[in-house]
Amino acid sequence: MKRFQFRLERVLKLRAYHEREWELKLAAATGGCVALEEQIRSVVREKRESFHALSGSYTTDISYRISQETYLTYLERRLESLENTLMQKQEEREKIAEQYRQAMMERKVLDKLKERRAGEYYRDQLNHEHKVLDEVATTSAALKRTACEEEA
Repeated sequence: MKRFQFRLERVLKLRAYHEREWELKLAAATGGCVALEEQIRSVVREKRESFHALSGSYTTDISYRISQETYLTYLERRLESLENTLMQKQEEREKIAEQYRQAMMERKVLDKLKERRAGEYYRDQLNHEHKVLDEVATTSAALKRTACEEEA
């Protein structure tokens, strides 16, 4: 039996490659979001530690207190900036995820078509083999009958 040849195999490979590209872009975008989330956690942790240091210190040095307040203000601004950047990255990630889902769907459509056509091809080949075997059996039986009739 001949092997099944899918005529759209090149298109299928191109779509699989396209899907893989979007998958890598999605992974990079997700990695960027995770890195930003880690930075936010780090800033929150630093802010918490600085706040505890400010509330726990009994120093009367006003310049020290002012520098601590300035540092806390800097951390708050940094946190806001990181959160805004994260929101933008998440929106970008969603757009990339949508493109990835689209590419995956296009590839899966061709995969299903290939499976269906391969199934049809192999069913047709089996039916053809059965017909050939039936013809051989019928011919063999007919030859035996004619041979028996000639002997008799």
